[in-house]
Amino acid sequence: MKPYLSIIVTGRNDDYGLRFKYRLKLFFKSLLNQLDNWSISAEIIVVEWNPPRARENISSVLKKWFAFTPVPIRVIEVSPRQHRNFVNSDRIPLFEYIAKNTGVRRAKGEYILVTNPDILFPGKLIQFIANRQLEKNTFYRIDRIDYKLPSGFNSANITEQFKLAKRFAFSLHTLGCGIRLRTSLPFPIRMQLGYINAVLMRRLIRKQGKLIDRVHANVAGDFMLMHRTQWNKLRGFPEKPTNTYMDCYLCFSVAAIGLRQYIFPSSFSLFHLEHTRPTTKRPKISVSQLVNDYRQILNHDQSPILNNSNWGLSSQKLHEVRIAK
Repeated sequence: MKPYLSIIVTGRNDDYGLRFKYRLKLFFKSLLNQLDNWSISAEIIVVEWNPPRARENISSVLKKWFAFTPVPIRVIEVSPRQHRNFVNSDRIPLFEYIAKNTGVRRAKGEYILVTNPDILFPGKLIQFIANRQLEKNTFYRIDRIDYKLPSGFNSANITEQFKLAKRFAFSLHTLGCGIRLRTSLPFPIRMQLGYINAVLMRRLIRKQGKLIDRVHANVAGDFMLMHRTQWNKLRGFPEKPTNTYMDCYLCFSVAAIGLRQYIFPSSFSLFHLEHTRPTTKRPKISVSQLVNDYRQILNHDQSPILNNSNWGLSSQKLHEVRIAK
């Protein structure tokens, strides 16, 4: 029987952003517990892209952590040799969105959620999915709250982690903008003020002619959920030799083909554990180009389908390790 939901993430065990394994463990521990509690028919796919030879594979790490899993975990490997076939492979060790497409292309679920392994999902979001309220002609978006942990904090207790996420929340990503939060305020007031500031920020960005608000494209790589038919119709995220804004482009394309956008209420927001980012220069797309393409795609002056039929490495045979329940 095919699962109702496929959850796709990607990564490599190179300690990206520092403490990668800690964030990975929190993600899996929380998510597996939620899927079990709500009896969701699901699979989790990890696309391990260009794994470092000197480090343990993610599949081995997961097997050590979890003797039992309530849903199957599939680890699909894209080898260093396959990685080197891409332009900019010497500058980008992990092509995030090509990797995610690789997982989407091989997913078995009716609905496919693409996210990242440093996210905590609120219980009410998992409950919504468990109630099978998803609709085929809708794509689902959500806000994100960033938080930092105190230096030296190592606990993997999930209940404690959610409490700390609220206590140390410092940033909000919502429709059209990102907002710094007043960390000295209680969490509910902090969030209320954050959303008020977001309204003001959108007005400012609109005056500058750079506002993207016909679709919620902000940090879409952390949460993009829709029916498998739509993923296949659009051929996933654009497969370009950069990781910049590729998630935004898929949002533009989804809106352009007429799918209904559903943005979850603010109380459903994701929590994202903040980490460091590479300081080396990597290929990027400019904001001006992004805004121009946004207008062209939504005005049907540019095709919403940005990949060929071989998207997601569909013609390549990839090694897979299955961690069965």
